[in-house]
Amino acid sequence: MTERTTSLTVLLVEDDADTRANLCELLELDGHIAVESSTIHEALSATPWDRVDAVILDRRLPDGDAGILLPLVKQKAPDCPVVVVTGYPDVDSAIEALRQGAYDYLLKPVSPEALRASLRRIAERRDTIHELRAQRDLAEGLIETAQAIVLVLDFDCGVVRCNGFLKDLIGSDVRQSKGKEWLCDLIPSADQHRFEKMLTSILNGVTVRDQASRLKVSNGTERLISWSGKQLDGNHVVRGLLLVGHDVTELNLAQHRLVQSERLAAIGQMITGLAHESRNAFQRSQACLEMLGLEVQDRPAAIDLIQRIQRAQDHLHHLYEEVRFYAAPIHLERVSCRLEHIWRDTWRHLEQIWSPKNIRLIEPESTPEIFVQADAHALERVFRNLFENAIMASPAGTMVELSVHSCTLGDRLGVEVRVRDHGHGLERATRERIFEPFFTTRTQGTGLGLPITKRLIEAHGGTIEFGWPEDGAEAIIQFPISPETHPLLLPR
Repeated sequence: MTERTTSLTVLLVEDDADTRANLCELLELDGHIAVESSTIHEALSATPWDRVDAVILDRRLPDGDAGILLPLVKQKAPDCPVVVVTGYPDVDSAIEALRQGAYDYLLKPVSPEALRASLRRIAERRDTIHELRAQRDLAEGLIETAQAIVLVLDFDCGVVRCNGFLKDLIGSDVRQSKGKEWLCDLIPSADQHRFEKMLTSILNGVTVRDQASRLKVSNGTERLISWSGKQLDGNHVVRGLLLVGHDVTELNLAQHRLVQSERLAAIGQMITGLAHESRNAFQRSQACLEMLGLEVQDRPAAIDLIQRIQRAQDHLHHLYEEVRFYAAPIHLERVSCRLEHIWRDTWRHLEQIWSPKNIRLIEPESTPEIFVQADAHALERVFRNLFENAIMASPAGTMVELSVHSCTLGDRLGVEVRVRDHGHGLERATRERIFEPFFTTRTQGTGLGLPITKRLIEAHGGTIEFGWPEDGAEAIIQFPISPETHPLLLPR
């Protein structure tokens, strides 16, 4: 294991000279290296991006704001965490910054302890990722073990030799394959261009490392394979290409979970900082609006404006509560619940949404009694999020279908509930990010509905994923069932 260090090279983008000097002094006092910039242009043109571990970014700069620089930073250094600082606290800008990839969001004047905590998490994240990559690099040195795919190709990309691991992975004999065409059959279409480009690079004498693609395996799922390769020169018996592939699916998931957990901690810290400022402002403005309403009771136009402001405030308050709920720890009060009662009550409560569109809920003709040990309020929120998404995606006059099946969760019996709409369905790019916090394809909303749903389901020991129906989108959730539920009564 590599030795951990908390020292970071930090790019500080801040136009206020005094603030910049104070932050630089704090960074250097803690052993960090500070690289200073006062504008977006200076940061982009003069920064040694290959050596930057973190960015502290003022939200408003003379030549733009964080919304401009954040995507550009992600292009130059995709893994570099960005901490946004601002003197203008509001929930919308915080959500937008986090949605664009900000790691943390701090208020001015910046608390030294808050900044130190954020940089400490960034240093731990960096060292953990380095350790994970070191483990993968160690594995790549063992190319003839059963943990690596080893292929030798001729210059026409026909397979000359391979090891047994590929056969085990995909369940077929590759020695009689037709080469590149056969390989591209195994590579999903979204990755085929990248794979072809990798082969072309090796043919041109370029050693290739860390080119990832997805491989279809024998059980119908896909695994993420990290390829490396080189050209075999004339001194070898076979002149052609050597390809080595490693299954990095679990490593990729571990890194994703690490980033997600860190962002969750950062969101919680950000909300704590905003809570004091925002709550007092909400209360003061609401009191003023109520007093103003009493003064202009005889002026309908003014009353209408006041009501519109109050609705906007209610929306902002809902937004704040949604972010707060997502970041807060989950505490479940489990009792024995009838699952079918929960989804039926939830559907009735959403009548104001489905009734104007004439959307019907189609259930199994005979649904058995399904008991689960669960928090009824949490499961109601799960079904509300799924139903709301399905209703919004469904054309008027169609239906939302709910089906129930038996399943197993590890060594436990469970129930699988599928909620399907008949809308436009999900594109591959959307599916890959659908549980990512703050990701949304709607013009309004926080993008937290499905991430919250996933957290609640997993807190109950269940799972959620999206299926591949012929049309529309289909959410598939699984829960452990209680002993009161007779498993033979559930359809398979």
